[in-house]
Amino acid sequence: MTDVVFCVQLFSFLSITTTGMVARACAGGDNSTVRRALANSTILAVTFGGLTCLGLNLFAPAVLGAMGW
Repeated sequence: MTDVVFCVQLFSFLSITTTGMVARACAGGDNSTVRRALANSTILAVTFGGLTCLGLNLFAPAVLGAMGW
């Protein structure tokens, strides 16, 4: 259960921080910072999402067993 909470917090953190960085950069008219923030957050989201999917597929029986399924 704590792994699920960790994943949810990880992805929530990424979206919240990206929104703040992009909003500040847009307000300041700094397009290069906007592009860099979006590129970095996209790379992190794809990486963490891929690792999460891979981990869940590899350990699905153990995760479901721990959950009582």
